[in-house]
Amino acid sequence: MDKYAIVGYPLGHSLSPELHKRLWEIAPCGDNTYEVFELPPAKLKFKITKKRLLKFRGFNVTIPLKTAIIPLLDGLDDAASKIGSVNTVAKRDGKLYGYNTDIFGLCIALATYKMPIDKKVIVYGSGGAARSAAAAVIKAGGELTVTARNINKAKVFAESFGGEKINVAPIDNIAEYETVINCTPAGMLSLDNPAQIDECIVPEGVLSLCKNVFDMVYNPPLTKLVKTARAMGKNAESGMSMLVYQAIFAQQIWRGDFTFSEILSNSGIAAALTNEFSEKFK
Repeated sequence: MDKYAIVGYPLGHSLSPELHKRLWEIAPCGDNTYEVFELPPAKLKFKITKKRLLKFRGFNVTIPLKTAIIPLLDGLDDAASKIGSVNTVAKRDGKLYGYNTDIFGLCIALATYKMPIDKKVIVYGSGGAARSAAAAVIKAGGELTVTARNINKAKVFAESFGGEKINVAPIDNIAEYETVINCTPAGMLSLDNPAQIDECIVPEGVLSLCKNVFDMVYNPPLTKLVKTARAMGKNAESGMSMLVYQAIFAQQIWRGDFTFSEILSNSGIAAALTNEFSEKFK
């Protein structure tokens, strides 16, 4: 039996266990289990943690460990290395290798919802998820602005991309953007912080001027940010489709027996799963 897991903290909100189990139902691949492995950053000890993680054939990484996990790994793929963030890990020959499937999931989701990132884009956040979004915008040739509640973290974040031209703005700055991407937990359902679900990190002034809003938060499927933007007539979507697509790519890395992404895109299963989980967790 092969063991897989989601690693992060807290994980009471995570849909990854049910999602990966559904993917194995759709395309069976041996006898697998998928666990929840809560790992507070304060307990991220190199030798002890790595020994515990080696029991898994593969695992996903979520907030707040997408960058903190890197020192424990034996290697990174090109995307994870350039972005500086890992959300998928595979074990091969007793070693752990990190990948970033977030950027692929995000790009497919944005293309599906017709949200361009080759124009003016603002990214809210300075963590691992924001790094994937920033890298996607830079790759597309967009004009990128980053912001965070801590403006100093936003500045360090921008500088870490090796001299790429990135604008940094205060969290309450009002400006016009083609697409807004939220990469923070604001609006997420959290048992540890119930008030968080009522948060909307993007000022209404920014929402009134933009055309598209993508919220990486997927639980609940309709966050306060998405509902507020839609009420203004904006093209707004949650991160459920990104979750589904990045999981598909993760399974492709773990399995290696077929191109999972092609099968699902051709059959429409990815869209069906997005709808299924959106309805299930409303």
